[in-house]
Amino acid sequence: MKSGGHGQSVSLRRGFFPGRASCTHRKVRQHLSTPVKCCSSSFFFCAALVLAGPAAAQVLTKAIEVRSLNRTQADQGLEARLRGIVVFVETSAVFVRDETSTTFFRPERAGAFRPGDEIEVQGLTRMGLYLPGLGLSTARVLRHGDRPLGIPANYDDLVSA
Repeated sequence: MKSGGHGQSVSLRRGFFPGRASCTHRKVRQHLSTPVKCCSSSFFFCAALVLAGPAAAQVLTKAIEVRSLNRTQADQGLEARLRGIVVFVETSAVFVRDETSTTFFRPERAGAFRPGDEIEVQGLTRMGLYLPGLGLSTARVLRHGDRPLGIPANYDDLVSA
């Protein structure tokens, strides 16, 4: 949290304005931890956008919210904080399941998780090869648990997808 002048505070989270150039207003720019691009040449409009921005940003907290994003939404780098059980680990991705669905994230440390771990993960959304997930994310193990049970499926289930 940094002072925005006149007793106001500015707090921008990383990724709030992903991929945008710096604000051209020196007074606003000096208080930002993340560079932003103004939508208007008006300093007051820019300052209002910056001051109102973080409160308007919604944090995704369920796997189904991440899975329901379309390609464009996923690539916006929306903030997500999930809690769930690790169901599968591969070289560059970890799949985590909560009570709503399953999604993936790219861990900062490879090999830090195993199936059954209850974890908390925080990161920004991105589009994967087939479904939306989280890019490079921080995660911590809350507890180690038993491997999750598989979902029963027969041949007809598998071929009908």
